[in-house]
Amino acid sequence: MKHVKNSVKNSMIAFVLAAALTGWAAPAFCAGPLDGQVFEGAVGPKGEKDGRPEEISFKDGKFHSSACDAYGFGDGAYTARKRGKGVRFEADTVNAKGAKLHWKGMVTDNQVEATSVLNAPGEKPSESWAKGTLKK
Repeated sequence: MKHVKNSVKNSMIAFVLAAALTGWAAPAFCAGPLDGQVFEGAVGPKGEKDGRPEEISFKDGKFHSSACDAYGFGDGAYTARKRGKGVRFEADTVNAKGAKLHWKGMVTDNQVEATSVLNAPGEKPSESWAKGTLKK
């Protein structure tokens, strides 16, 4: 019986290690590859050049947009994968009214560029852009 327990334990350790190394199935509470990075910039509606101040941050496996605080959006778990010289990420944030923001972006050379799609109950989806520079 002890042999079976050790075999199961070793299999679980191997699975968790493989999942962590490949970036697959990382739980939200785990540190993500962008954790600790904060970007200052702007966010605005698709098609408009000017935006309002924005701070995008990554901490404890979660994504946060400061510009969305006023609309009740909090942190959301993010996924990230290395792509060429950068890191591509996706995240979802929600508010108490049932609205959801789906974020997609790329971090390259201390810069972030992202888009978000807002899906709010009873409204047409709307898209926004965001960009920023790594805060030193």
